[in-house]
Amino acid sequence: MRGDRAGAIGLLALATLGFLWIIAPFRSAIVWAIAASVLFAPLHQVLARRLGGHRNLAATLTMLAMVLALIVPTIAAGAALVHEVGALIAAKGGATRLPTSLDQVRAMLPDWLHHVMRLAGADDPAAFQRYVARLLESGVTSLFGGAIGIGQGAFGFAVSLGVMIYASFFFIRDGRAIYAIVTDHLPLPAAIRDRLTAEIGDVFRATLRGSLIVAMAQGGVGGLIFWLLGIEAPAIWAFAMAFMSLLPPFGAGAVWVPMAAFLLLTGSIWQGIVLILCGLFIIGLVDNLLRPLLVGREARLPEYLVLLSTLGGLTLIGLDGIIIGPMIVAIFLVSWQTVTLDQHTDPRGRDRHRA
Repeated sequence: MRGDRAGAIGLLALATLGFLWIIAPFRSAIVWAIAASVLFAPLHQVLARRLGGHRNLAATLTMLAMVLALIVPTIAAGAALVHEVGALIAAKGGATRLPTSLDQVRAMLPDWLHHVMRLAGADDPAAFQRYVARLLESGVTSLFGGAIGIGQGAFGFAVSLGVMIYASFFFIRDGRAIYAIVTDHLPLPAAIRDRLTAEIGDVFRATLRGSLIVAMAQGGVGGLIFWLLGIEAPAIWAFAMAFMSLLPPFGAGAVWVPMAAFLLLTGSIWQGIVLILCGLFIIGLVDNLLRPLLVGREARLPEYLVLLSTLGGLTLIGLDGIIIGPMIVAIFLVSWQTVTLDQHTDPRGRDRHRA
């Protein structure tokens, strides 16, 4: 019997590896489909109750809401970002659109720094602009190419987007059942398993809602403010603020504060003052208002772990690491807490040191 069980486990392991290998090209689509289903799960639950338990119809309406509220704006923002990055590339005679601003920055630098830049070969503004433009272009290309998971072409993007939307329907409709099937078969005692899966679910939902939605909101609001103030390339700045808001020690202020200082130093006084006021009372308050509303009392990762897991995930995995990184750390942290707590309690749930 033991040999039969070992053979079955070996077959299951091989089948699992084969399954993961087959779906690997669509890893990004599946990851973001899971994230979207978690974000829109509350809407699906409300619709299912209102529609008398018709889960298919509720999932369809939720998926349509997801497309309109998340996918369409994301594609539009990505297209604007790519367009603005392309506009920074040499257009006429190899010049970029930012010579005046860079000249103003160079004029404010001390002489010793000019000397250091000349020694480093970085004192040529045109060469520096071309370098920054190429860096932005390659970064955006790799970002959106990596995000779709199966290539950078239009066909690959369409296929991956279709897989994401299709998978989102089933994750939205059957997400709880799938989660229960996976967690119920974990080789752990029932008490530890239930506590572990509940807390991991709380951390996962809190991390997604408290990070991704807030980041998109801050980036969108910040980009709109930059556009209204006439600041060049607002989509690029919006993306930068959204990305920085994912890193708790920095936040969107790491983008709008230097820009406000630059505007003040270069004579754009009213734009700088308006940006400071909007940054403090609009962009800054988005996090304070949305995060408690979205996260509530659910568990959250410590900020230093969010920073390390996000940067580590981006470095090792790419854009998917924004989700996978914090999730791995959440599982690690909750597992340690759950197992440690279980070691200090008896089977009846009482503290062993107090018994």
